[in-house]
Amino acid sequence: MNIFRILADLSHAASKVTLVIAIHRNSSAEGVSLLTQLLYALVFCARYLDLFWVSPAYSWWNFFFKVFYISSSIYVVYLMMRVYPRTREKEGAWKITTWTLGACVLSAPVVTLVFNDLHNMFFFRFFAEVGLVARNS
Repeated sequence: MNIFRILADLSHAASKVTLVIAIHRNSSAEGVSLLTQLLYALVFCARYLDLFWVSPAYSWWNFFFKVFYISSSIYVVYLMMRVYPRTREKEGAWKITTWTLGACVLSAPVVTLVFNDLHNMFFFRFFAEVGLVARNS
């Protein structure tokens, strides 16, 4: 932990709190992109999967902020879809987001192979554990 990491975490948390306060104060989510907030929630949920196997005692700071980022992102999406609903994003924005997300999902294994060897990929380690892929020892 260094001062830059602490300041970055606090400023990111402050921006999330500011967003939630602004939505409530304005009683509207106008000007906030639902697609962007959905992608934030997806990224945080995928990025912080280690919450399931790393003990909170390892780093209370990280545990708190990971849970905060996930819950605040989901809460903002909830506010935008249920509490202060508005007209949906334009159909073109949904198409671009869908194509971008699909390209990311398809290119992620290829990019991982470029920067790591095949047997260090999560999926291959998982399948090796259940015996579906031969292990290299």
